[in-house]
Amino acid sequence: MANGRPARIEEARRLLQQGAVHPRGCSELVSLALGIEWTNANALMGDFPTLVGDNGNYEGLMPGDVVGWKRVGGSGHVAIYVGDPARRFIDVRAPGNRTRQLNSYGPQKIYESDRY
Repeated sequence: MANGRPARIEEARRLLQQGAVHPRGCSELVSLALGIEWTNANALMGDFPTLVGDNGNYEGLMPGDVVGWKRVGGSGHVAIYVGDPARRFIDVRAPGNRTRQLNSYGPQKIYESDRY
């Protein structure tokens, strides 16, 4: 069973402080934060994710939400929304990278997972 929202944030922050490399990228980090076996980013986003915004304007999110985007027939991206004003997201940029914090994904449209 997936960790509750506060536990997700705590685990994502712990992984950020740890500085570990994630060979499977963003989906590995989010799977660890959720306390589940690894699954790919598109599966983590679910079948009907909800648009929450772009360019730093994100509405309706609660700290601990799983967010990102999915591409039909391609790779997706997932992160944990932590809600801090200066650093809203914890994610991994690409496979083989370390956990990072960031405030915005720029013009990329961000969706909330309908699964977690």
